[in-house]
Amino acid sequence: MAQLLLQSRSLGEEEVFEFCRRVSMLLQTKEFGADTVNCLQRLRFVIFSTKKPRRLPREALDKLLGVVLFADSPKRVRRLCAAVLCEASPLAALNLPCGKATAPDPRSLCCLAPVVLAQANGKGELGQVRTRILELLEIRQVPEDPDIRLLLPILSRTIVLEPHMMLTEVPPSHPTLFVHAMVAEQVISMNKRLARWLRHLGAAQSPSNTHLSFFSISRGRQSSLLELDGCVSSDFFTVLCQAQPPTDAHWLSVQAFSMLRLWLSNTRPQLDSDKMSAAGSDISGGSGTFRQSSPRELLARKAAEYCLRLMEQSTRRATNTADTELQKACVEEALAVLDLLCQSDAALIPMVLAASQRLMSWLRLVSPQHTRLLLSILAFSLKHGAVVAADLDSSSLEALCLVTSRCFHEAPVVLRLLRLCREHRTQLCKNGGAVQACFPGILKMVAWHTSMIADWLKLLPAMFSPDSSLEMLHALLDLPCLAAALQLLRMEKGGGHSLPPPACMQAFRQPEHQLLFNFLLRGTAGSGETIDRLHQLHKILHEMVSHSRVMQAAQSATLLLPVFFRTLAQCGDHAAQRRLFPALLERSWLLLPSPGYEENVLPQLSSELMRISKAWPDLLLEHSVDIVAFLSAPAPPLPRLSLFIHVVWIIGEYVQGSADTITLYYNALETLTSETLLAESSPTHSARLLSILAVAMAKLALKIQDLNRRLQLSLNKIYTQYKPSTPSILPEEPGQLQGKWDRKISEDHWTIAEEPWVAVRQPGCEVETLLRRIRELLDLMRYPAVAQMLLGNRRLPSAKVETPPGPDFTGLSTASVPAALRTIGAVLGGEA
Repeated sequence: MAQLLLQSRSLGEEEVFEFCRRVSMLLQTKEFGADTVNCLQRLRFVIFSTKKPRRLPREALDKLLGVVLFADSPKRVRRLCAAVLCEASPLAALNLPCGKATAPDPRSLCCLAPVVLAQANGKGELGQVRTRILELLEIRQVPEDPDIRLLLPILSRTIVLEPHMMLTEVPPSHPTLFVHAMVAEQVISMNKRLARWLRHLGAAQSPSNTHLSFFSISRGRQSSLLELDGCVSSDFFTVLCQAQPPTDAHWLSVQAFSMLRLWLSNTRPQLDSDKMSAAGSDISGGSGTFRQSSPRELLARKAAEYCLRLMEQSTRRATNTADTELQKACVEEALAVLDLLCQSDAALIPMVLAASQRLMSWLRLVSPQHTRLLLSILAFSLKHGAVVAADLDSSSLEALCLVTSRCFHEAPVVLRLLRLCREHRTQLCKNGGAVQACFPGILKMVAWHTSMIADWLKLLPAMFSPDSSLEMLHALLDLPCLAAALQLLRMEKGGGHSLPPPACMQAFRQPEHQLLFNFLLRGTAGSGETIDRLHQLHKILHEMVSHSRVMQAAQSATLLLPVFFRTLAQCGDHAAQRRLFPALLERSWLLLPSPGYEENVLPQLSSELMRISKAWPDLLLEHSVDIVAFLSAPAPPLPRLSLFIHVVWIIGEYVQGSADTITLYYNALETLTSETLLAESSPTHSARLLSILAVAMAKLALKIQDLNRRLQLSLNKIYTQYKPSTPSILPEEPGQLQGKWDRKISEDHWTIAEEPWVAVRQPGCEVETLLRRIRELLDLMRYPAVAQMLLGNRRLPSAKVETPPGPDFTGLSTASVPAALRTIGAVLGGEA
């Protein structure tokens, strides 16, 4: 194939012209044999193989067009000639005979239409073709002429390409632009014909059938109609009927329905004006009584009957899979047509809503394979339900739950759900709405379709509810677990693309673990905030932590959590925010160990803990037991060290209350300091933690003077541990360091950074900062008034800070201790 393409592209213009002359000679002899077919195929391939348009001689174009319009030419040759002209289009030298004087017959028009559509040169050929099709529909007996029904798709295409030509009132400012626009009489006539083709054409035929007398179909072509479940049809023919054998009338009815929505959406109701006198008779239909006042209303009535019958037929069980897919497509099309009709006539809404609710009930209870249709029915009900004040909360919730549980893996269904939530956000996302009630089911789609993260970020605020905020937090943190469970579920049903881990699949099938996975795969909120066996669940799913879908879900969770926290802060519900405090502490130890997940999530939990503690410091008293237990846990691994440091910083910054509470926290920090000194962890990270611990204990000691001596002992122990070559700096007499204090006040920098030393354990910036901080705190605590000014005046952190601010780990970025002491020294020196 590649060699043929290279040969075709290498042909020059002279060689192409020579080959076209050969084709012209073959067409002129009108001997359309195998050689002619072969040459036409080769010519089409030559034109197709080049990106740049090939220039063809005028003689060859005329011969090709002549064969297309020659009625006695073989069908295959005519189609090949039309295909060559389509490939070569647009052609300025090609004059298409579409006017009234050279109007082609139906067969020639069917062959010529693709060329006209490919040309689209603005000379009015599309309008001429459309006018010619309408004329043929007027003068020919449609059911008896099989070629006429082939023109309906062409008519639909011309409407799509030129929808502005459907106007009946030509604007006076552009009279030439709309010279080929459809006139009112043509639209009215087409409305009549569509109504007849939909309702009466191809009806169940019998010797006494009066519907077909107008069309004069011979008895020899009659056929029996069957429903998709094999039962004999007793009503009129639709797309979901099986005709044995199908006649041209049946095919015309099918094509009429296929172009119905396009026709209705591009023609206005005021087309049928006073030109049609209102008929006083009433027509009784299967769905009610309608007054025939115009062809437009007649078409609307017939279309409504047709669509309602399609919805009734969709409740029948099809005998094969292809018919099941046909049922889904027909219901979608029927709902779209009914939507247009209800916009024009609100009187149809109660009847259509009742039929749609019946179909929805059947789909929920009987037909799982039609679940995706629930979204289309729900969209229609939400759009028109306000007219009849319908209560759709329960049906919306049930539909969303079924869709999210059965079709979470289908991308088209997910996109339709997102569109539904955008278009009907007010009804679905109000307080206690369906979207908020079934957010666990929607999170299944989030876990499975992580590529749509931008859409999920926009939808998450609509899913938020203060009452279920704690449950949503747990669900977001467990999103990687949910992705792993969904993967196992798809593997269990045979939908997985890879072999499942044997241990995970075995545990997934065991009855004792069903409660874990059932809760994880729940569809609605309110079943509980979380489970008490998360650690066991993480052990079960340990083999899947590196699965691609699980890792993608973990990345999505890190993007969704900031949106959740921001929405929680904006909701103004203080009780909901306060409930999160113990959960944040607890879940920091209960995260699925997926690669990189803890490192990305824990800083966000730390920032939220700081924000909540700043807003409600009394939470530190209310949950003092939980916080002390958190600090008493074994030494945290490196990913959790940042959160651990934040908790220590929060204690020193915000703890208030009785002496017993402060002493409780101080004892916990003192114990943690001793354990950190004994632990064989990285000196760099230990130095950072010890710096925060020292400042936090100093702040607590300022509130209870009895803790001052214990603080000095702890600080001296830290200093000795990290700089063993230096003797203890704890003073024995109050005036021992007074001279040093006066000397250091006058120094440019109130630090000991200038003193040369080499740390025994680990030299580095963190250790040096720790030692400098210990010296500052020891000297500062000798002057309680100054210490109270520098450490007791709380600087509230920003909730956006991921780590305690300040390069020296004190959180006092706005009030530097050395700078403040230099200022005091300058003042004292001036007074002296």
